[in-house]
Amino acid sequence: MGTEKPGLGGSELIAPGSEITRLNLDIKQYEWLLRTSLGPKARRMFEHLLARARSELALIEAEESDARAWVEQA
Repeated sequence: MGTEKPGLGGSELIAPGSEITRLNLDIKQYEWLLRTSLGPKARRMFEHLLARARSELALIEAEESDARAWVEQA
């Protein structure tokens, strides 16, 4: 059973534990919100959330890449 996540065009189901999928959806949503007319406070908040989501995604992807490289060498 997935978790319901509001998307730009409706709701999408995400598999539990799928951090990469969740972060990608969050990034798309934050980017879309930043393209809309937001006040300065809201814009700063979403810029911060976008940067945090991108940073988390990069860390997870780097860990997965390291794990794959380690498995291939073993």
